[in-house]
Amino acid sequence: MVQNVTSGELKRFVFSDKKPAMILFTGSWCVDCTAFRPTWERWNLGKSGPVFVLEIKRGDAAWQEWELPEIPTVAVYQNGNLIGKANDRISSDDLDELWKLISPG
Repeated sequence: MVQNVTSGELKRFVFSDKKPAMILFTGSWCVDCTAFRPTWERWNLGKSGPVFVLEIKRGDAAWQEWELPEIPTVAVYQNGNLIGKANDRISSDDLDELWKLISPG
């Protein structure tokens, strides 16, 4: 189940608690994000685990805090470290590869 979170909640989960997480950084104002949304929603069906969405506003401090080159960006963290990232033209195959980095089995 995907959880919408704030940047503060996400930082606590990823960096303080050091839990694994797959995060979609997106923005409702972003044309590329809107185009990617159906791929994300189809891929996410039936997934359970640490999957989050962080809505970013243009010029928001979270953009710099998370060191995003662009959005949409999907990033995977484990033990407080970035271990995988995809942006630009993200496919469901890209999402599968990122998911394998933190999913058991």
